[in-house]
Amino acid sequence: MYSGSTDPSVLVVGNYYEGSNFATNALDRFFAADTATREGLTQLNNSSGIYAPTTSSFTHPLNAEIHELKLYNKYLTIPETLALSASGPTSLENIKFYLPPFFTQESPFRQSLNGQGGVLVTPFYTEDATTDTPFANKMAFSVGGHYVNLENYVRDFATGLYPRLWQLSGSEFTPPATTELSANDFLYMTGSIRKRLYTILPCDNGIFYPNFNLLSPLSSSKFVNDIGNKELGIVTLNNIVDGHFASQAITSSGSILTNILGAQSGNITATPGDSLAILHNLRDGSSNQVVFFDVSNLFYGNRIKPGTFKIANTAITQSGGALNIQIKDDGYGNLYRADASSSLATWASIGNIFYDEGLVVIKHPNLFFFGDNQFDVSFKGEQNLHVFTVNAFAKAMHETSSSNPSYVDFSINDLANDQDTKAVYITQVLIMDEDLNVIIRSQLAAPFLKRSSDKILFKTKIDY
Repeated sequence: MYSGSTDPSVLVVGNYYEGSNFATNALDRFFAADTATREGLTQLNNSSGIYAPTTSSFTHPLNAEIHELKLYNKYLTIPETLALSASGPTSLENIKFYLPPFFTQESPFRQSLNGQGGVLVTPFYTEDATTDTPFANKMAFSVGGHYVNLENYVRDFATGLYPRLWQLSGSEFTPPATTELSANDFLYMTGSIRKRLYTILPCDNGIFYPNFNLLSPLSSSKFVNDIGNKELGIVTLNNIVDGHFASQAITSSGSILTNILGAQSGNITATPGDSLAILHNLRDGSSNQVVFFDVSNLFYGNRIKPGTFKIANTAITQSGGALNIQIKDDGYGNLYRADASSSLATWASIGNIFYDEGLVVIKHPNLFFFGDNQFDVSFKGEQNLHVFTVNAFAKAMHETSSSNPSYVDFSINDLANDQDTKAVYITQVLIMDEDLNVIIRSQLAAPFLKRSSDKILFKTKIDY
């Protein structure tokens, strides 16, 4: 909300703007010259040295998850509204603003200005560049820092413009003289980067299915599956570092040790170069921003039963305890987010589970800290049950006496024509080895009467 007679030139998403739209409080000051340079945005105000209206606030942040935003220049009929609530639009006709949000390889060209703006290469250095990967690949492969390229997820498909990410961008830290902290320790000291990390989350709304065909006109080298076939909606994590940096991974300074070890990642305050230490050490340009869980077969036996795996992090790291993520498997080896109260988006694969090996991998970069501090996991296992069966046959005229000292012959009844005095009561069946050691003992629920003429089969089973 705002006051003033000037028409608003800025669309605010995710909060309410509180302030006047006039003079030094004009909305276009969010897109002044310096900001446009730093973040690669469309310039709306020619003034320099300003970054926002003088007096304004955003005190009503959105506490919800949305899967897309659309603004039309026409009224929608009820059938159109119902159709668009279940799937993304098939075209951009009559749409003035459309934020899916999809990952795109295109993003604004950002330039550093007074230590702010540009693209972070380490927590202490930026460069003038654009990004085309889901996360900062140079930072990940040089100092092990995890920084999501949020700019690649927020394109307005109707105009091709990009927003200003208000208080969602990182800036250079001043390099300390000495430090024992990691790159992530520095990055996530600020709330803006923590919020940036979780602004985009895996979709779990099974009622809605996006229209990924809108990505067709854009660069698509990242939209391929593991066998290299184009598949919109899939963002490959293979070869996340391009060939130039891979070729520069080995540095030479005249030392054979340098050629073997390459750049070292221990000093995160060093000036970054083209030699990416982690890339050189691993010799693999595929994403390392993944989470692995290795379940011992002591817990599941032969394999984890498909469709029963569930893992939850009730206070995911770097969310301040505000984010609860639950993940399930679809029975076919894919993992999906399972937090929605309605039907779930099982199509949105965020990782894989290998049932026979008990191996779980979460590949979505925004869940890089999943399970870092705690997690709860449940599943059912499949186990072979071996059954050993012994058939003990008591023949007629056999097993008609007892070695019990108190045993005496007795007549079963008082009938004159029933002269059978060899009846016994059987209370247990013993299976012995060749040395007459008892190896199986079966205790009957009640003594069983066997006459001398009876033929009885006792079946003894042991599960192991």
